[in-house]
Parts: sequence; structure tokens; C-alpha cells
Amino acid sequence: MTMSRQTILLAVLLAALPAITFGQPATGLPPFGSFSGGPFDTVNNGNLNVHFEIPIINKAGRDLPFTYTLTYDSSVWYPYGAWTPVNNWGWSAVTAVALTGYVSYSAAPQGPCTWDDNQYYWTSYANWQYHDAFGVSHSFPGVVWSSQPPCVPDPPPYSLNGVVAGDGSGYIMSFGAQPSASGLTAANGAQIGAPLQSQTPAASLTDRNGNIISISSGSTPTFTDTLGDTALTVSGAGTPASPTLLSYTNPSGGSSSYTVKYTAKTVQTAFGCSGISEYGATLQNLVTGIALPDGSSYSFKYEATPGYPSNVTGRLASVTLPTGGIISYTYTSGSNGITCSDGTAATLNRTTPDSSTAWVYAHSESGCASGSAWCTTVTDPSNNQSAMSVQPAAPTGGQVNGYEVQRKTNQGASTLLQTVDTCYNGAPLRRA
Repeated sequence: MTMSRQTILLAVLLAALPAITFGQPATGLPPFGSFSGGPFDTVNNGNLNVHFEIPIINKAGRDLPFTYTLTYDSSVWYPYGAWTPVNNWGWSAVTAVALTGYVSYSAAPQGPCTWDDNQYYWTSYANWQYHDAFGVSHSFPGVVWSSQPPCVPDPPPYSLNGVVAGDGSGYIMSFGAQPSASGLTAANGAQIGAPLQSQTPAASLTDRNGNIISISSGSTPTFTDTLGDTALTVSGAGTPASPTLLSYTNPSGGSSSYTVKYTAKTVQTAFGCSGISEYGATLQNLVTGIALPDGSSYSFKYEATPGYPSNVTGRLASVTLPTGGIISYTYTSGSNGITCSDGTAATLNRTTPDSSTAWVYAHSESGCASGSAWCTTVTDPSNNQSAMSVQPAAPTGGQVNGYEVQRKTNQGASTLLQTVDTCYNGAPLRRA
């Protein structure tokens, strides 16, 4: 039996589709997520990601205010053959991403393929995601192709228009064979000109009435608000010798700045997961402090690498707040504190300024109730426990978030006080 040239080519195309990274923990505050902690930091009960935000400036404008916030997410590792760090070690970039977010995609060079006795090359673009200004990733289905000329008798799509995000957020994107920063619309009608594949300018945000916030490119990005005023400038290389300055005009007409400080740290993992190569040791500039205009500051420390105490894993160990309070994080259980399948923290121990006894968030991916796949047991400093059954959504674009389907609240470890089942199909809640 012989195969037709069309059948052979179809097999080549299917095999060439880019791989998707399944299991990467969701960051930010995803819709319908289950959260605890606070008031400064928020813990995602589904995957134990810690999220916090540091506001920089909030300025009124014409319809569209100018708001700039630095965000951090503690889930900095995901497995992709080797332990792979996320962009900027969990921090939103101190440029366009803090306002517009950014768009990412996978570009996979393919070919050659033979058609009409000629060889052609093409590129597939897939795994489209919009990472919004608060660190939440919104995935879009679809693959587009760039080929000169097309390699197949019936050409695959070279552009997709009006593709809706799969998470119900209302974002709509159009992709072309040559990706560009245009074509992203929010649910409120705003047009988002987000940067591609990076968290740097230039970018823009346009509301339904045509009011525009823009970010210039160059070594000193400048943010212009809807009134045409310079709202913020960013300078510095983001190194220990050249910290990042976020400068704005203060109410008295002078200039004030936030200073993001960096320290060179040797980053190395030693998680010991079978089949996953370790990272490092590699020198990286990590954020270790943020100085505020009033002279107060935040400071940050990182987890020491098991077996290599002078190196760090890149995971956050503590935050010292401007008030002097310290929130500490340690990671235990699993494989040196990590879940090998997706990079989530196995058990997060969180100590707050009001108690020397940690809150303990124990994450299991074996489930603790019928119909759930994950289970998180939260033990407070008084040893009261809440067991949360979490059903992870089908991973799209490599991001997995969990939806809480049941919570059992105990007095102590075993005296059941309440059971709450949460449904997402319109059925009423049942409380026992």
C-alpha cells in the first residue's frame, strides 16, 4: 500500500505542531479562583502561588485613569525538560507590562516540505496568551502559519480574526502570520496595544472614546496619560549598579521616585525530580528592595538552595514591609518543597507579623473528595484546619488554575463544623 503525497504531508504537519507546556501554575488572581491570606499577600489555594502588588501611581485622567502597579508571583519554576524560570523571576517588568500586560506565543520553524518537486519552509504560531497587567494569563486557541509559498493543497489559516479567550474573561484577539502588537480588545471595548514576547515598550491603551495612554520606546520609557501629560518615566538598567527608577511629578511640582534595587545572586535549583534537569548555577540580578519616595522601603530575601547554602533557588523567602513587619515563606514536602509535575509548591509555610506559628498550606494532587483532582489543607496558627477540594481546569497554553469544589472546615484537625460544595453549572449550593 502506498500513501498519497497529501497524506504524508498531513502527517508532517501534525508532527510539526509546537509543543505546549502543560501544568505551569497560574499566576495573578484568576477568575473564580480560591484565595486566602492577606492583607498584603494573597495565596492561591489551588496551586499555592503567592501574589502581591505594590502600587506606584494612580492618577486621574480623561475617562481613563493612569494606574501603575508592580506585581509579584512566587511560582517562578515550571518543568520543561529542565527547570525553567518565568520572566523576570516573578516580577512584572517595570515598563509597559505594569499597564498593558504583554502577548506571548510559540513560534516553531518547520520544514522543509516538498511540493511540486520543490522544498518550502514555514513557521507555525500557537500557544497564544495575553498576560494582563495583574499577572493573569488568558489563553486563546488557534494556530496560524507563515509559508512562502503555501506547502499544502488546502492552505491552513494564515490569520485568525476575533478569537475569544477560553476563560470567559471577554478578551478578543486577532492573530496574523506576522504577529503584531495590535488586535487585542478587552471586554469593555478598550484596545490594548500590548508588546509581543517581551515585557518592554512601546505599548498603548485606548478606551472606547479614543482616549489614549501610551508608552514610548527607548532607553528611558515615558508614559503619557490621556491628558497628554507625562505620568511616569522609567530609567536605569535594572542591575545592582544601575537600579530602576520610576519617576513622577509630585503634587508640589517636583520629581519623586521609587527605586527598584537589585543584587546579583547565584541561582541554582536542587529539587531532585526524576527526569527534570536542574537549573544553574547562574548569576542573576534579583529584586532585593524597593525604596519609596517617603524614605521607607520593602526588602526581599530568597530561599537558599538545598545543599548549596550560598546560592538561592529564586523562590521568595521573606518580605519586609515598610512598617517593619516580616512575612516569611518556607517550602516543604514534595521534592525539596516542589511538586515535580508542574512546579507548584508542595507545602507552603507562611509566617505573618502577628504570629510566630506558621499558616501551613499543604497541596496534594491526588484529591480529597469525589470529583476533585487536587486537595489543599490549610492549618491556621491555632491548629484549625480547612480541607479544600480543587478541580484543576483543563490546561490551556500551559497555565493551570484550580476551581474550589468543596471545603470542609474543622475545629482543630478533625471536628467538622461546616461543609460547603461549590457548583459552576447553576445548581444551588449545599451547606451541611
